[in-house]
Amino acid sequence: TDNYEIFDKDGKKAEREVETISIDNINVDKGEFAHFMLKEIYEEPKVVKQTIKEYIDVKNKKIKGQICPLYLVFTVLRQR
Repeated sequence: TDNYEIFDKDGKKAEREVETISIDNINVDKGEFAHFMLKEIYEEPKVVKQTIKEYIDVKNKKIKGQICPLYLVFTVLRQR
Protein backbone atom coordinates (compact mmCIF):
# COMPACT_ATOMS: atom_id res chain seq x y z
CA THR A 1 0.00 0.00 0.00
CA ASP A 2 1.26 3.45 -0.89
CA ASN A 3 1.51 6.06 1.83
CA TYR A 4 -0.56 9.19 1.42
CA GLU A 5 -2.00 12.04 3.43
CA ILE A 6 -5.18 13.97 2.71
CA PHE A 7 -5.88 17.46 4.04
CA ASP A 8 -9.11 19.42 4.19
CA LYS A 9 -9.53 22.98 2.92
CA ASP A 10 -8.22 24.32 6.26
CA GLY A 11 -5.03 22.28 6.03
CA LYS A 12 -6.07 19.81 8.74
CA LYS A 13 -5.28 16.16 8.17
CA ALA A 14 -8.37 14.23 7.06
CA GLU A 15 -8.90 10.52 7.40
CA ARG A 16 -10.44 8.64 4.48
CA GLU A 17 -11.23 4.98 4.08
CA VAL A 18 -9.27 3.28 1.30
CA GLU A 19 -11.50 1.85 -1.39
CA THR A 20 -10.06 -0.73 -3.74
CA ILE A 21 -11.80 -1.17 -7.06
CA SER A 22 -11.41 -3.80 -9.70
CA ILE A 23 -10.07 -2.75 -13.08
CA ASP A 24 -13.13 -4.53 -14.50
CA ASN A 25 -15.28 -1.74 -13.07
CA ILE A 26 -13.47 0.97 -15.03
CA ASN A 27 -14.12 1.75 -18.67
CA VAL A 28 -10.65 1.55 -20.20
CA ASP A 29 -11.72 1.10 -23.79
CA LYS A 30 -9.69 3.05 -26.36
CA GLY A 31 -12.54 2.79 -28.81
CA GLU A 32 -11.46 3.61 -32.35
CA PHE A 33 -8.25 5.32 -31.23
CA ALA A 34 -4.80 3.74 -31.50
CA HIS A 35 -3.63 5.38 -28.26
CA PHE A 36 -5.27 6.61 -25.07
CA MET A 37 -3.64 10.03 -25.57
CA LEU A 38 -5.47 10.49 -28.88
CA LYS A 39 -8.72 9.52 -27.19
CA GLU A 40 -8.09 12.11 -24.45
CA ILE A 41 -7.34 14.82 -27.00
CA TYR A 42 -10.47 14.15 -29.03
CA GLU A 43 -12.71 13.82 -25.97
CA GLU A 44 -11.46 17.02 -24.32
CA PRO A 45 -14.05 19.42 -25.82
CA LYS A 46 -16.89 17.14 -24.67
CA VAL A 47 -15.44 16.78 -21.17
CA VAL A 48 -14.85 20.53 -20.79
CA LYS A 49 -18.42 21.21 -21.91
CA GLN A 50 -19.78 18.69 -19.38
CA THR A 51 -17.68 20.22 -16.61
CA ILE A 52 -18.76 23.77 -17.41
CA LYS A 53 -22.39 22.66 -17.56
CA GLU A 54 -22.14 21.52 -13.93
CA TYR A 55 -21.13 25.00 -12.76
CA ILE A 56 -23.01 27.36 -15.08
CA ASP A 57 -26.71 28.18 -14.92
CA VAL A 58 -27.18 28.95 -18.62
CA LYS A 59 -30.81 30.01 -18.25
CA ASN A 60 -30.00 32.66 -15.62
CA LYS A 61 -26.48 33.36 -16.90
CA LYS A 62 -24.90 32.78 -13.50
CA ILE A 63 -22.17 30.66 -11.96
CA LYS A 64 -23.64 28.07 -9.60
CA GLY A 65 -22.24 28.52 -6.09
CA GLN A 66 -19.17 30.42 -5.06
CA ILE A 67 -16.60 27.64 -4.81
CA CYS A 68 -16.15 25.94 -8.13
CA PRO A 69 -13.20 25.62 -10.52
CA LEU A 70 -14.67 28.17 -12.92
CA TYR A 71 -15.28 30.72 -10.18
CA LEU A 72 -11.66 30.41 -9.11
CA VAL A 73 -10.42 30.81 -12.69
CA PHE A 74 -12.64 33.84 -13.31
CA THR A 75 -11.53 35.40 -10.03
CA VAL A 76 -7.84 34.99 -10.88
CA LEU A 77 -8.34 36.36 -14.40
CA ARG A 78 -10.25 39.39 -13.08
CA GLN A 79 -7.36 40.25 -10.76
CA ARG A 80 -4.87 40.52 -13.61
